[in-house]
Amino acid sequence: MRDRGHVFVVHGNLLRLECDAWLLPCGVGGSTAGYWRIPPNADIYDAWQWPHGDWTTVLRCVALEGDHDRPRPFATHIGGGKDAEVAWFVEGALEFVARAHERLRRDGLPPRHGRARHLLAMPIVGTGYGGGAARAGEIVTMLLPELERETEARGIDIALVSLDASNHAAAQATRRAYWASRAPHEAPWAALTEAQRARAIALAQQAVEGKLVLFLGAGISRGAGLPDWATLLERLGARAGIDDREGFARLDHLDRAEVLERRFGGTAALGREVASLLGSERCSLAHALLAALPVNEIVTTNYDRLFEIASEPVIGADALAVLGPGRRSDRARWLLKMHGCVTRPEEIVLTRTDYLRYAEERGALMGIVQALLMTRHMLFVGFSLDDPNFHRIADAVRRAVRGNERRGNRDFLGTALTPARRGFVEELWSDDLDWIALAEQGDDFAEAARRHDVFLDCIAAHAPRAAHLFDPAFAPLLAPHEAELTSAVSELRGVVETVRARGETSPALAVIERMLVELGAVGRVPHRALRKR
Repeated sequence: MRDRGHVFVVHGNLLRLECDAWLLPCGVGGSTAGYWRIPPNADIYDAWQWPHGDWTTVLRCVALEGDHDRPRPFATHIGGGKDAEVAWFVEGALEFVARAHERLRRDGLPPRHGRARHLLAMPIVGTGYGGGAARAGEIVTMLLPELERETEARGIDIALVSLDASNHAAAQATRRAYWASRAPHEAPWAALTEAQRARAIALAQQAVEGKLVLFLGAGISRGAGLPDWATLLERLGARAGIDDREGFARLDHLDRAEVLERRFGGTAALGREVASLLGSERCSLAHALLAALPVNEIVTTNYDRLFEIASEPVIGADALAVLGPGRRSDRARWLLKMHGCVTRPEEIVLTRTDYLRYAEERGALMGIVQALLMTRHMLFVGFSLDDPNFHRIADAVRRAVRGNERRGNRDFLGTALTPARRGFVEELWSDDLDWIALAEQGDDFAEAARRHDVFLDCIAAHAPRAAHLFDPAFAPLLAPHEAELTSAVSELRGVVETVRARGETSPALAVIERMLVELGAVGRVPHRALRKR
């Protein structure tokens, strides 16, 4: 049971997700909608060799030949139109799974970026331009169990990716209902132990209640092919022409960076070199799963833009505020980049001098992190806990909330999620952090990292959104009590529209409108644009 694959339900952009192969939806004749020809897929007709003629009269799914340095698209005919049966759309998805899995085995290619298993990615087929949008609920209901069976039989992972909030929420609801109907021994998220599942569900509840914040480290970007800190310095050293690799490696990380700054000719030049090595256009699965959580405050020591990329389909373009030196925002969701961003190379913090001056030059940023540690529960993902600036922050919080006396207080500041046990690091932080290590006996790092992603998926599944409740396509999925609640909210929405139309106001209106937006009863638009869907 524990060797079975896993279906990840992802709210994101399929083109921006790192995977081994993905389903490129096509219509009759192999035509594709304009959506599938945008960055980072704009060159699809140049980078990949397409079959000649109207191949859809003979085949349903074709592997495109070409660039092996990125996920391989499998053009799949799912444009059946409004008259196509629901089963027809699902059969197209299953043919993609079969052909992609067979091709990966035939080529003998390992999973990308060190994953333990191949990851296939697909949209909820037919719910866009394929003709099945009005029957999206039926498609999701039939598709998910079939994908579960495929992952169990083949031992691969599949990401079911939805750009639309309603589709994603419906897929999560369907998945929860599917697992609830299974026998007790067929436990959901089978890669996790019962205790690990309970911890994930508890974190999900904290997210729903607005108590959870995220702290992201470099480990989360490994799934997108980006280097960790040590590897980054090694690559920079090679670019700088450093011959004494062994002597360079014996230096502390911060001193290595100091040498590199001298070799490249200044902070800005070093920052540009860093940015050139961290320019991935695709986020990891972990980024996508975390971006979909109902969490509005995120801190990171990473320079890359992968969390921004993952967030865009969830909250909209430019809706995520990136905080840093000289920048503030009143947007609902924000990302504090403690050490700078690739978009501003001159602000990147990397050298020992940068760290020594950090408290003086960026003390306000440290204050934000201190406040979050004192008022929220912080989930650390991919963070090694060896950053000197974070140590200063944590020490100030310890003194503020516990005084100078060390004691075994179980009121943790946060939870540290890690693939493998950290031994002495866990011991040093045992008074402050609750540790969740996903590795089990016999695991290599890749399998432990995969279980790490499954844990995040478990959190996401138990922090549900309600965007599908007011979409007619998903009405068949609603339980009787959900249908009753939806009807009542729709009536309330009508009252709000009537009051606004009369030009009247009340303190209650803004509160009710925020609730309607959160429920998905209206789009995320100003009150004057409120309308029935």
